[in-house]
Amino acid sequence: MISDSGDQGKGGSMSKDKLTEAEMIGALKQVEARHRGEDVARELGVSK
Repeated sequence: MISDSGDQGKGGSMSKDKLTEAEMIGALKQVEARHRGEDVARELGVSK
């Protein structure tokens, strides 16, 4: 789904405070492509 561009491994939590613009755009495109928002958020390390 989302390619890792940083130091985080697959399923790892993010060590930085904010998402980059590219990460946000990628997440929105995935949701538009009918991926579950919960799954996209989990991959990015975003909580509810």
